[in-house]
Amino acid sequence: MAYQSKHIISVKDKNRELLMAYLSNPDNEFLSRNRLGKEVLGYAKGETIYTHFTPAELSLIEAEALTLRRSMYAPKLSKVDAGILNKAASGDAGAAKLCYQRFEDWSEKSRVEGVVTFEAVLNQLVGGQSHDMTNITPPDEPAYDTNMITDNIPADKPGDDTPPDSL
Repeated sequence: MAYQSKHIISVKDKNRELLMAYLSNPDNEFLSRNRLGKEVLGYAKGETIYTHFTPAELSLIEAEALTLRRSMYAPKLSKVDAGILNKAASGDAGAAKLCYQRFEDWSEKSRVEGVVTFEAVLNQLVGGQSHDMTNITPPDEPAYDTNMITDNIPADKPGDDTPPDSL
């Protein structure tokens, strides 16, 4: 008797293939997970899908199927792109705007990316010159006259330890 290798597929793998086949087909609508359980996998209760797949596993299946789905309509999108490019090249301003938005990631709204720092603002104000802000030291002389503060304070008299008159 010759040895025959039988490939046995688990129920989970079979259900995964059914989900992938359904979700990757661009003609099918994207269903909720409960509806996938009932309508695609044939469970009496849609929630049964969660006894076979974790939410993380379902997310991975959905993401993989979406990639496959997009690859199936990529040829149609290339025809759409060619049509937009042709209209833009013939002078259609709306098509040109759409081309720049689609192919150059352009937007009419300005975007601010990253974090604006004090040093970046300072560099813009002083014409792009770089300033090292880490070694700033205070000046040797204070910016105010210290005598002005002490001039109006009466000096203590030697030996005068008596408190002021109480009210």
